[in-house]
Amino acid sequence: MSKLLRVLFMFGVVFASKMIAPHLLPAATAPGASALSDAQQASLTTALAEKKPYAEIFNLAVKAGMDVGEVVYFLCKKCDNDPAQVYEIVYAAITGGNDAEKAVAGALRAGAQLKAVVQAARAAGASREAITAAATQQGFPPHLISNAFAGGSAGGPVGGGAGGGSLSSGPGAGGPIGGDAGGGNASPSKP
Repeated sequence: MSKLLRVLFMFGVVFASKMIAPHLLPAATAPGASALSDAQQASLTTALAEKKPYAEIFNLAVKAGMDVGEVVYFLCKKCDNDPAQVYEIVYAAITGGNDAEKAVAGALRAGAQLKAVVQAARAAGASREAITAAATQQGFPPHLISNAFAGGSAGGPVGGGAGGGSLSSGPGAGGPIGGDAGGGNASPSKP
């Protein structure tokens, strides 16, 4: 009889761990979702509506205890990952003294173009190691990361036809930065 009781006891423990324990543990952030609370998201949305500069938004968010990677993620999602806006967001996050790896990872997790993120991070002074680590963590293969480094310049804001071709595969790959609104190549006769 003791073997039967042990088996039943073990069955009860397994059942309890599968049915009760998940309700007692805090929920993890779902992939592709912001870990910011509704109140934090509302304060960021208000700051955007007030047209505050990204540098000021990051300063306020960090002082309020928000994670810089989550703030970057939220802001990139809010601008629909527009390359020029992503550049400004990542640049402001890093030049504001925040963790470059978290800023880059947040932008890439939001679906931003790798090239835009790499250019912004480099211009802001982030190390190649930090950028590469964040991109690798987000699933980008080494050849795409190298291409993003090779294709971008290390300074100046985005716009005015500054970008080249697109990286055609991998998460977050997209078109050029700057240039015409249609995303095509700039004409040699028109700036």
